[in-house]
Amino acid sequence: MPGLLRTIRAKLLFAFFGFLMIVSFLALVDFLFEIREKRIERILDKLQQVKLNLQTAERDQYVFFKDEIINPDFHKSGKSIVLERREKLIQSITQDLNDLRSFGEINTSTVVQETSNLTSNLKLYEDKFAQIVRLSRERGFKDYGTEGDMRKYIHEIEESNTTFDMAKLLMIRRHEKDFILRKEKAYIEKLSKMVDLLAKEVQEQPRLSNLLRQYEAAFIQLADLEAQIGFNENQGLKKELNSYQKAIISSIERIDTEVTGQVNYLRAQNNVIQLGIVAGGGGLIIFLGFFLTRILSRPISKLSGSIHRIVESNFDDAVHFPQIKSRDELGMLSQDVSFMIDRVKASLNEIKDKSEKVERKHRILMEGVTYAKRIQQAILPTYTIEQHFKKFFVLYRPQFDVSGDFYWFSRHDDKYLLAVVDCTGKGVSGAFMSMIGNTLLNEVIDEKNIEDPSLVLETLNTEFRISLHQEQNLSSDSMDICLCKIEKSLDKENYWNITYAGANRPLIYSQGWNICELKPTPRSIGGRDINKQLSFENQTIELKKGDFLYLSTDGFVNQSNAEKEKYGMPRFKEFLQHIIHLPTDEQAQRLEQELDRHLEGTSQKDDITLFALKL
Repeated sequence: MPGLLRTIRAKLLFAFFGFLMIVSFLALVDFLFEIREKRIERILDKLQQVKLNLQTAERDQYVFFKDEIINPDFHKSGKSIVLERREKLIQSITQDLNDLRSFGEINTSTVVQETSNLTSNLKLYEDKFAQIVRLSRERGFKDYGTEGDMRKYIHEIEESNTTFDMAKLLMIRRHEKDFILRKEKAYIEKLSKMVDLLAKEVQEQPRLSNLLRQYEAAFIQLADLEAQIGFNENQGLKKELNSYQKAIISSIERIDTEVTGQVNYLRAQNNVIQLGIVAGGGGLIIFLGFFLTRILSRPISKLSGSIHRIVESNFDDAVHFPQIKSRDELGMLSQDVSFMIDRVKASLNEIKDKSEKVERKHRILMEGVTYAKRIQQAILPTYTIEQHFKKFFVLYRPQFDVSGDFYWFSRHDDKYLLAVVDCTGKGVSGAFMSMIGNTLLNEVIDEKNIEDPSLVLETLNTEFRISLHQEQNLSSDSMDICLCKIEKSLDKENYWNITYAGANRPLIYSQGWNICELKPTPRSIGGRDINKQLSFENQTIELKKGDFLYLSTDGFVNQSNAEKEKYGMPRFKEFLQHIIHLPTDEQAQRLEQELDRHLEGTSQKDDITLFALKL
């Protein structure tokens, strides 16, 4: 072996071969760990997909209970796009769970047990949901199912030419309606008693008596189906469904915790092993450097010192590598090392340039958001309102820097129009929508001089859909609005006439020390609202000086606390009742404190806007 290393070329070849082996080994290790990291990412992606699909399936379940069970097409055909989509999601969840079990890295006893529990509970959950779907279709709606039979019998009775006490029949229909709305068993007995009374009256009319009994039987069957399904979320099949749903969520959380722990452990293990290998490789390189320094003396020492300086400078371009001017193997090695250093510097410079570009783009983006915030603040009419009303306050909290909420004010002669608007989206997207909404309000009210609130909303809906081309692209962008026209009463001194129209946003107001509410039209401006055929309607009230108007978006009442409990409209009105006697600035302070208390331990979920005006 010593004879083979007599020449510089042989010694360099030996050293280079050792260096190449180390680099190759490190590259191979890095490749293997990259494969392992990709498997870890696949595990996390699968778990995230399961959670996302479960949330989507839960949302489809909500849509089914909210919309599909009152959809005549579903009861007629038995088919539902929502149910088909949900079924595919459940199949995908099942497949993803099976895939998770195939990853040996996380296949702990906890994951195996919880995955098995989750699969079992998911099957039971689907069985209960299928029963509810079947019973819901058997129950029917309007002209279909049991409800259809019941309506057919009662309509035949109503349309018969026989004489009977119509008041009793109306009372029967009232009990029927009360049961359907309130789901209370007392109305079943009340309806049966009233049917018995009417049956005695028409007992000489067999056909009518028979129709009454058929109607009663259909109603009792409908009530039984309702009971099986569940009058509320804590009864019947709905209760069982919720129980399995909670078990599924619990299993997912435990799986998530266990998998996350395993993934963190694997990554920590990877880091330790990689650090050890890198350290070992570095040690071998140092050994080779010492070996070459001892054997090749000054040229190699100079070469090593130059490399060391460049490495310590983090491959700074200002530090140059002095090549050894010789034609032997040492000169060739010097050239190779110089080439390698140039490539590393080029790579580092490329990385640095890309990093600077990313930072520059981020800075430009944030500057744009800040500028957008200033623009949005500039269009809010706080100063204009101060010219006409002295006692008011605004609770305005965007979730991000810019908001999809805004408030709007305009004066027309002796009339004032005030609106609070909640646009689709949050952050930048919501801010763009708010600019569109503000522009359209200016156009409809200030330019077209439309003052009637209901007509303003109808016109705004038309202009909004035209602006966003919603007839062509069917986008779901929309706005919810609380709009008031405020004018002094001509008949009574110190009284105000308030004309209100709302798109999914109520008007809260005070009369004396009482908090009252005007319900909105259940319809949005724009979007794909299924209630778009409903017309916006005006509601007029008379308030005296000192009464309050409260216009708000849904951000406050829909905000959840750390226990996932929404604040809610009843609680909001009750809190206003407690502070109605306070001045506006103290009311604002108390509302800020109440919101902060409710938000403790959680984050804000939506933009929040509340405008209060003391008349």
